[in-house]
Amino acid sequence: MSKRRSSSATSINSGGVVLCEHNVPAVVKTSGTSTNPCRQFYGCSYWQNVDGKHKCRFFRWVKRIDYGNQDLEAIIIH
Repeated sequence: MSKRRSSSATSINSGGVVLCEHNVPAVVKTSGTSTNPCRQFYGCSYWQNVDGKHKCRFFRWVKRIDYGNQDLEAIIIH
């Protein structure tokens, strides 16, 4: 049984993988909008599945944190 941390429908499994509300591993994508150019976010791999069976709108911004010499990721929960 894996441990998960959860907050506002965002889960992170014991391996540090972000999961959507359906426990599917999220992928990091990059915004191409003019308001958030090149900004990274987590989205479900079923974000725009065209088969009509799966569609998940999970979305969380990735925030980069400068921690000494390390570049850490944090999930912004809204």
